[in-house]
Amino acid sequence: MNEVRLRIRLISIFFLLVAVILLGRLFFLQVVHADEFRNLGDRQYARPTSSYFNRGSIFFRDKNDKLISAATLKTTFFAAINPRLLENIENTYSTISAIVDIPHDEYLLKANKVDDPYEVIVKDLTEAESKNITDLGIKGLTVFRERGRSYPAGSLAAQVLGFVGEGGAGAPGLSGKYGVEKKFETILAREPEGKLVNFFAELFAGVSGAIKKSEIGDVVLTIEPSVQAELERELVDVSSKWK
Repeated sequence: MNEVRLRIRLISIFFLLVAVILLGRLFFLQVVHADEFRNLGDRQYARPTSSYFNRGSIFFRDKNDKLISAATLKTTFFAAINPRLLENIENTYSTISAIVDIPHDEYLLKANKVDDPYEVIVKDLTEAESKNITDLGIKGLTVFRERGRSYPAGSLAAQVLGFVGEGGAGAPGLSGKYGVEKKFETILAREPEGKLVNFFAELFAGVSGAIKKSEIGDVVLTIEPSVQAELERELVDVSSKWK
């Protein structure tokens, strides 16, 4: 009887050790080196279209009480190649350049980096251009979609609006760096759309407890865009006159 209990105890200890080793390995992969493997994966496979940078909008208000977009989100496209998979570098260039202009020398420099599986060759593609390139079906050529910050009014009130940039508050990603973008970061900031919850990060690192809930929304400024534009023109004239 004692021998049976001993065997059961030894088997239980064995499975417990195996479980601890597996959990430790998963923790190592999903938490300790999560960013490293995520970046590696993004460079080898198309990014999921369901996960994008997300952020609240900033508006001007005109004299008719209409909201005018000052800062919003814009979807853009870019094309990248995997030099290891390209079968004919020159033919690929000729085919792509018929759709969009790409500097030949710059393309060749990137296409010959056979040790790098990811090289961006053209940015700011229109949706039509991205579709045409995708339809080529060239092995080693992939079109990606991303979303970033856009300021429809150009430089209007730029010193007030500010801008977003990489990093901030000890966390990766885009965040407000100046002006209204920075001042109202807690209101404008959003979680990326389609973001997945990492179970092991939750379990071991206490991520859920570290996430602070904040009031989110959009920001409406009292700036009247036509008045602001006129003011900026006057300031430029005065500055030029009294240089």
